[in-house]
Amino acid sequence: MFLKTYRKDLLIDSVLMLLPIALGYILPNTKEEPLRTIWQFVLPLLSLLIFWLIIWIGKKKGFGIDKPQTIRWLLFLQPLLTLSICSMLIGLEYFPDWNGEVIVNGITALIFIGIGNILPKISQNEMIGIRTRCALENKENWNYSQRVGGRIWVACGIVMLGASFFPFGIGVTIVLALLASVLTIYISWRYAQKQKEKGVVFRDPGSFDRKQLWWILLLVPIFLIVLAVIMLGNYTIDVGERTIHFDANLVSDTVIPYDEIESVEFAPNLSPGKRVNGYDARNTLMGTFENIPYGRYSRYTKSNGDVLVIQTKENGIVVCNEETESQTKALLHKIKSHLSK
Repeated sequence: MFLKTYRKDLLIDSVLMLLPIALGYILPNTKEEPLRTIWQFVLPLLSLLIFWLIIWIGKKKGFGIDKPQTIRWLLFLQPLLTLSICSMLIGLEYFPDWNGEVIVNGITALIFIGIGNILPKISQNEMIGIRTRCALENKENWNYSQRVGGRIWVACGIVMLGASFFPFGIGVTIVLALLASVLTIYISWRYAQKQKEKGVVFRDPGSFDRKQLWWILLLVPIFLIVLAVIMLGNYTIDVGERTIHFDANLVSDTVIPYDEIESVEFAPNLSPGKRVNGYDARNTLMGTFENIPYGRYSRYTKSNGDVLVIQTKENGIVVCNEETESQTKALLHKIKSHLSK
């Protein structure tokens, strides 16, 4: 019945999530192959898989929403988020100096505001909403949790939206997202304590509920993707006869011909500054960064310590190093020996 009622909306939402795949065949290719693979294939297909898993689970359990228009807006949130992230990545591919974090932070804030407005309209269900044990067991607790929790999400979303235009926006977004999640759980628990004082009886926590297994399975693909990104990020520096090749996973490669190099020097304890886009995990930094002495520059480093600063004519400044100081100095010697030929 659910699929029949919303078949048009589900079809439109699915097509919207797959749009980046078609767009990838239309837009001209660039050297940013890892970035293109993520926005053209990985994100759309993963998002579509999660979307239909949610629909499948929701079809069995129900969404707890009576108004069809509210359900349509709820279903549209995932295509909206998918297209927003893909748009940011497309912007980074064609305009490397563009700071896409503002877009992602802004869209995240709007989603928080939207969800905050939807929460009070959701009746008791096991699918969506603030689904604490007390809220699922007691209708009064459920209504209170959704109403107050919705206000918290809207308030956090408004602050996120204002902070999205500042350099610290991503930090504010992460902190407020965690704060909103914790506070909504707390207010449900706190209200349950007041209910118990009035004689309302709640069941004792039982053993693991198999119904929660669906949500665990839903999170597994996301967890595996995040883990893969963290573990696979790496690069190698190939000092060839004519060029220096930075061969990187998950970010674009950089090739510097020797005749493009204006200078190369050793810089101890150079601060990376702010990451504009790229990879930052396991003490490995790759991508576009920005600091005071160099402005925006490319970086391939395995630590925040001693680095080489290569000034080029076409690629601007490239900062790099090896795992140890001795290896970095050996790299400097090797590059200078090629420049002296």
